[in-house]
Amino acid sequence: MQDGAAVEGATIGNEGLIGLAAFLGDATPYEEMEVQIPGEAVRMRAVDFQHAVASSVLLQTQLQRYTLALINQLGRTAGCNRVHTVEERCARWLMMSKDRVGRETFPVTHESLAATLGVRRASVTEAAGALQRVGIIDYHRGWINILDGARLEAATCEDYQLSREAYDRLYEPSSTRPTTSRPLALAPR
Repeated sequence: MQDGAAVEGATIGNEGLIGLAAFLGDATPYEEMEVQIPGEAVRMRAVDFQHAVASSVLLQTQLQRYTLALINQLGRTAGCNRVHTVEERCARWLMMSKDRVGRETFPVTHESLAATLGVRRASVTEAAGALQRVGIIDYHRGWINILDGARLEAATCEDYQLSREAYDRLYEPSSTRPTTSRPLALAPR
């Protein structure tokens, strides 16, 4: 925001990429990205990425599917930020992060999680404390350790499951996806 405030729009990790605008035809970024959990990444010039996409139908298809999953997540996050409790949103973010980084332990501070969720730091302290008291997570000195993923998932709102299903579809072979009996085409008027 103009005043410097920010809130999470999407969580991107090992399944995705930033700079999707280059795939969609515009290499100018309009959003700000922040690395919250350290890890490995690959970087390439937008023009090289566009050439790789142009030469691979498989890559184009996968990026289209990823774009749909990301749009789903953006919509789910917007709704979640509006109607769900801080506890549900915190649990959702922890599960989404676990899925993106592929591990149960990762660094995150109360301050960064509060900024991500768009809430006060004290609200995150209460939400994380409640999860810790019942043995779902261990939160110590800026590190989260998910002790019981099934119970953490149960603590999330429905947006986590719906977003996860959208990302799971990325990896389904195209032969298992629903198809139409004939190609879709726009008819001339």
